[in-house]
Amino acid sequence: MRLLRGEKAITLVDAERVLGASGLASNGALLLAILGHEDLAVEWLGEDVGAFLDQFLTALPVTMNETLGPRIADLRPRWAIGTSRLVARLLAKHIDDFAERDISLVLGR
Repeated sequence: MRLLRGEKAITLVDAERVLGASGLASNGALLLAILGHEDLAVEWLGEDVGAFLDQFLTALPVTMNETLGPRIADLRPRWAIGTSRLVARLLAKHIDDFAERDISLVLGR
């Protein structure tokens, strides 16, 4: 109640509890807000893209570790932006391919 009345500054733990109690996927939204992307955090919270981001961020470290193994030490920070663009293009292609298959099914091809 002190949070709601503005008598206590909210912490990350508090924010996670509030978002979790509302049933919203919150880790991605909190990370976006911390990184300065509050607008996307608000826009994506409660949307499929927010749930995707939560699952993606949860799976990514383990998947990278399993896939790269000892080569994980070869990763360079400067590759991060290019890799994020590559992942975004891969997702866009996947969505386009999925939509095209749906249209083909509807048209009976």
